[in-house]
Amino acid sequence: MQAELKSLTIDRTTRRQKGEGKPIAKLLLLAVVIGVAAVAAVVAFEKLNAATPVKIVRVPSPVSAADAGQQVVLTATGYIIAAHKIEVASKVVGRVAWIGVDKGDKVHAEQVLVRLEDDEYRAQVTQQQGQIANLKARLQELENGSRPEEVEKARADVNEAKADLEDARVTLARTKQLVTEGVLAKQALDDAQAKYDGSAAKVASLQRTLDLSVLGPRREEVDQVR
Repeated sequence: MQAELKSLTIDRTTRRQKGEGKPIAKLLLLAVVIGVAAVAAVVAFEKLNAATPVKIVRVPSPVSAADAGQQVVLTATGYIIAAHKIEVASKVVGRVAWIGVDKGDKVHAEQVLVRLEDDEYRAQVTQQQGQIANLKARLQELENGSRPEEVEKARADVNEAKADLEDARVTLARTKQLVTEGVLAKQALDDAQAKYDGSAAKVASLQRTLDLSVLGPRREEVDQVR
């Protein structure tokens, strides 16, 4: 019985040996935990600093049924800058009455872009056309020369003026005699002389007109009107 009780006694030496190994196990466990934490921290840091992957998706451009057989290269919006800039201006000043193009329209040579109000210019054109018609009539008259009726009238005017000149000459001679005799004042002689001089000038003018009517217009006159 005593022998059996002794066998049941707890071995303190074995317990102490087992207790001496626990601090080493704890250190190993702590080292493992620290290592795992360090690895997790490194992985998390790399994930945070890594570029976010972007998935590229190609969006098909909308096409109509008519263009379904054609390949669309690019569809985009924007604006065009002209390579050359041309200033358009009018040779005359006026108010704009009509604009035939819009911004962005294509134009071609000799295309009418803008019309100005032209009422004033049309009136000037009508006036000039009237002057041209008068000049044409005058040119036709010069080229045809004087009509016989005009020549006869010019000759009659000359004859009438010569008759008046003869009367003025007779009156002047009589007045001179009367002034010399003291019957008339000198003023009467001056009046008679002035009438005679006027009649003589009229005869000379009408005679030149008659001569020109007979000869017709000079070549330079025709050229000037033409």
